[in-house]
Amino acid sequence: MILNKFTLCYECRRLEKQEVDRALEYLKAHRGATLNEVALATNVDPQLVLRLIRGGRMEVVAQDRLKKMADLALKGRKRPSGSK
Repeated sequence: MILNKFTLCYECRRLEKQEVDRALEYLKAHRGATLNEVALATNVDPQLVLRLIRGGRMEVVAQDRLKKMADLALKGRKRPSGSK
């Protein structure tokens, strides 16, 4: 396995790109959709949607709304052992 600058193998990078494209297409058709709506409708991990927002590829309509949605999306996710 050869890793690129993204620290993902080429197959994983290709699959992630497909998810990104799917999420962006959904958002084009459903402007104003929440993080959860995008993640659920496209079957894309909410963490990936957050990375798109932070990277500037998706725009946040209201910052308070984003924080609330992110908290809901991540609620119930187990923390890795050893984290606080």
